[in-house]
Amino acid sequence: MSNTTIIQSKLLQPKADNEQKLYQILTIQELSLLNDRSNSKGLVQLAFHLTVMGLSGYLWATNFGNWSVAIPALVIYGFSLASMFAPMHECVHKTAFANNRFNDAVAWFSGLLSFYNSTFFRRFMQSIICTHQFRSTPYQKHISS
Repeated sequence: MSNTTIIQSKLLQPKADNEQKLYQILTIQELSLLNDRSNSKGLVQLAFHLTVMGLSGYLWATNFGNWSVAIPALVIYGFSLASMFAPMHECVHKTAFANNRFNDAVAWFSGLLSFYNSTFFRRFMQSIICTHQFRSTPYQKHISS
């Protein structure tokens, strides 16, 4: 038996239920490790984000005549300000911090900086989830197909 025949026969055999499926990119253990919520890790990331935003804003404001520093600082400041949507989004889903009050406070503050209303966004995401749950019922699938 050649090596390719052995590989092909292993691929054709049905896999056990506990093995990883082909469409499953991460194992359950890897996914649970990534889904761990931590106040300290979340605060470190938030502090880094706010530090980048503060330093780039400071460099832009103090080097207004020196365009070789002011323009790159303004670009970095713009990107860091626009990307404040990401912490708001994660905090609305309550995945950034282990403490839900941290999630709510950071969602509100990040929404303020990115010109989004975190309360409205939370309600909007809940309506999307409810819509998807409604459409995934067997009755709805039967009607749509």
